[in-house]
Amino acid sequence: DQAENAADFLQKAHKAFPKDADLLQLAAMNQFTLAQQASIFSAAGHAKDGLALLKQAVQLAPEDGDLQLNLIGFYLQAPGIAGGDEDEGKKLAKALADKDPVAGPLAQVLVLNSDDKTDEALKVIDSALQQQPQQSRLLAQKAALLLGKKQAAEAAALYQQAAQYAEKPKQKLSYLYQIGRLAAVEQQDKT
Repeated sequence: DQAENAADFLQKAHKAFPKDADLLQLAAMNQFTLAQQASIFSAAGHAKDGLALLKQAVQLAPEDGDLQLNLIGFYLQAPGIAGGDEDEGKKLAKALADKDPVAGPLAQVLVLNSDDKTDEALKVIDSALQQQPQQSRLLAQKAALLLGKKQAAEAAALYQQAAQYAEKPKQKLSYLYQIGRLAAVEQQDKT
């Protein structure tokens, strides 16, 4: 299986480069994939292994907002038996909100979404966009929230803006993919 082969490779790579936070994050995400594929008896073990790796990555790169967002997302989404902890996720989100103008609002949205508070999440994103109207990740997050409210046309326009302002090619491709996906769904709904 690819995920198991990747886990073996990542374990060897981690031994060779124990201080590489990005490598630890990859290993953590792979463990989460293994947890999703595993039996009920071993899923929690993979999730806890992934959590440990992700926590190590955050310790090595505490200024990396994306790592912290992944950790917050895990805490909010995972069941308690697998290491999930809503209170810890909310605490980390609050701390991140105070120090990162992009990851902070995104963390707040994670918390609000986990509590099914989409309208409040939109207010957080709108407030952040007032400060940074060309921030692609904030634009894309607002688009995702609007999709949840069945506002596809508005979401597509925001994804278009996000693609225009994307800082990284991978982000731009992701946003363009969302536009294409929305167009395909809309066309399918018309037939």
